[in-house]
Amino acid sequence: MQEISDQILEKIQHGTEHTPLLFLWHNTDLLDAHIKDVWNTLLWKLSIPLNYLFILEDTGESIKVQDIKHFFEAAYSLPSYGHQIFYVENISRLTLSASNSMLKLLEEPGKHNIILLGNASESGILDTILSRVQIVYTWLEKHEQKDNFFYDLIEQFDKHKDTGIFGYFFQTKIEKEDAIIFLKTLTQYIKNTGNFTATLDTISEDIDHIGKNNVNARYIIDKYLLLIQES
Repeated sequence: MQEISDQILEKIQHGTEHTPLLFLWHNTDLLDAHIKDVWNTLLWKLSIPLNYLFILEDTGESIKVQDIKHFFEAAYSLPSYGHQIFYVENISRLTLSASNSMLKLLEEPGKHNIILLGNASESGILDTILSRVQIVYTWLEKHEQKDNFFYDLIEQFDKHKDTGIFGYFFQTKIEKEDAIIFLKTLTQYIKNTGNFTATLDTISEDIDHIGKNNVNARYIIDKYLLLIQES
């Protein structure tokens, strides 16, 4: 999360608006903890008093138009300390009209506003909101390059021609998160062993495509399984 904080601070230093950030992670407790790290860093480095941090907490209730307008009311006035931070928990709770009412602010947040949004996934979020934010896949920021489960599957096939890797992916629904972690692990295996090197050139690009929803994760995984099998 330090990289995210530094990115925001760099924008502020150059006097430019910072695109609102949407943090995603299915583990909402850990998600909130990591976003808290971001705002605490910003409060400290920008010397922002705590009363210029606004949090719309997840109460389990839908967020209506009036709720969102009231929450962002301060965003339309200049704060005394130069900057203020807004965080909305679980934005999939926004009603359609509340989501629409936020669009203008997300498009033109103002140089003095730092807007942070959180959600378990992209599900339930309007495309018009997704197009106006920078998405941060929090689990990917924190995940190690090597996943032991996937590493073992790759190694067992490589050394013993154990087909368990193909059975696993045939029976399992491929989520974007799992696909990226598998490809990162495959990258690490290739670097450690020098095997399957023919797949290395395109992995980084495909990880980026999956993260941006440009390609189907299942299609990409099937492509690399075929490449492994043919190696």
